[in-house]
Order: sequence, then C-alpha cells, then structure tokens
Amino acid sequence: MSTHNRLLDFFALEASEYLVRIEAAVAGEKADVQSLQSGARGLRGSATMARTTPIANLAGRIEAIAQKISDGNLAFEPQLRRVVGSAVETLHTLVQSVRAWGPEHDERTRRALDELDSFAPSVQAEYDDVIVPISELFFSDAGPHVIEVAPSARTTFEQRLREKQIRPETQTAAFQPAAQPQAPRQTSAGLRGAALREALGSSLAQMRPLERPGEPEPQVVPIQSLLYKGKSAVDRSKELRAQIFAAKTAPTRETVAELCDLVELAGAE
Repeated sequence: MSTHNRLLDFFALEASEYLVRIEAAVAGEKADVQSLQSGARGLRGSATMARTTPIANLAGRIEAIAQKISDGNLAFEPQLRRVVGSAVETLHTLVQSVRAWGPEHDERTRRALDELDSFAPSVQAEYDDVIVPISELFFSDAGPHVIEVAPSARTTFEQRLREKQIRPETQTAAFQPAAQPQAPRQTSAGLRGAALREALGSSLAQMRPLERPGEPEPQVVPIQSLLYKGKSAVDRSKELRAQIFAAKTAPTRETVAELCDLVELAGAE
C-alpha cells in the first residue's frame, strides 16, 4: 500500500468522526452552532492535509455558514437546516469514495456547493492579468539589467519541493588556518665546574637581603666543602666507573658530564 493510500485511509477514519460530530450538532431542535463550526473546521483541515480539495471546500462552506449563524447574520431556518443536512450526506458519500474518486463525485460536490451559495456565497477574488511591456521593466540606460523572480512568487508546494531537491543546500566548511609549526625547545645542559660555583655564589648573595631581622644568623658553610675535589673527586669517579661497568645500558649524558666534572675537580687541589 502506497503512502498516499495510507493517508487516505487515515483521513477517511478521522473524517467519519468529524461527520458524526456535525450530524449531532444539527440533529436536535436547537442546533449546536459551536459544535457545527468546530466539526466543519476540523473536517476542512483534515481534508486539506489529505489533499482532497472538494471535501475541504464543502466543509469550509458549512464552517462559513456556522460562523454567520454565530455572528447573528444568519438564522438557522428549516430550509437552511435541510440544505446543511443534504451537504452532510454528500460529505458522507465523498469520504467513503475518497479512494475511488471520479467525475460524478466532482459533480455532486458542485451541486452541494451551489445549494449552499444562497446562504454563504463563496468569496473568491478574481485577478485580471495585466500586460506590462517588457521595456517598462528596464531602466532607460544601456544596462545590463537583471529581472528576478518576486520573493512571493505564486509557486505550488510541489514546485518548491522539486526545486529544493534539484538544488540541495550546500554547506561550506569554515576556514581553519593551518597550525603554525612550533620550534623545538632547546634544553639546557646545565652548569658545571667553575660556572656552577659562580652561579651558586651569586644566588646566595642575592638572597641575603631577604633575611628577616632578629633571626639568628645561619651557619655559613663554604661552597668548596660541598664539592668533590682532590682525592674525594677521584673516589667518586671510581664509584661512577663501577656503576657504568655494572649497568646493562649505555650511561646517560648526565653521568658522563658528572664524570668529566670530577676529573676537573680532581686536579683542582
């Protein structure tokens, strides 16, 4: 079963419920105008969604009559009650034949609308086509000129859908600038030997003004006593050599640098 056939089946079921409401609104001695109007409005909307235009037009005409009765511009007299009842019977037939529509159904709809026209005539604006010379669409100069389609052009839903399928919307990716390559960081090999002693001495001299008054003066330890020199540097070199020979991997750059410093300190004494 196609999608359109399923839509018509759903419409027939929903329209039957609206017709029951409309019949109940006009069945009593005093018509329920509000229920008549709401039922006709619902049937018109459902028929419009199902694209059964004749049924939508007929339901819309009954809705217009109910609106005039509600506004006090029309009395629900016996003749009008008979015409509305006949239109409701026609709607029943049209809804039941919605999947087997033929010219006879169009003719029956036209007769029902003609009967209702005497109470609520159809208001359809008629527009006369105006012929405009194409020369009036251009400026008087040499051009070039472009004629564009009006923003509110009279296009059907099918035409707009077809144009959207032919010209799909394209999405443009936002421009992202390429990341700048980062320069490799240069690692410092550190200070060694005399440069290390000089740096430590200057750092301690700069930190001296930060001492708080009243605090006991810390014991000053000569920097030379903290460094390997002479025999102690030789002993430390032997320890490093033993560690290097015992290791299963090659010594690191720091170990080699320390060994070179120890050799330099061993000859300083």
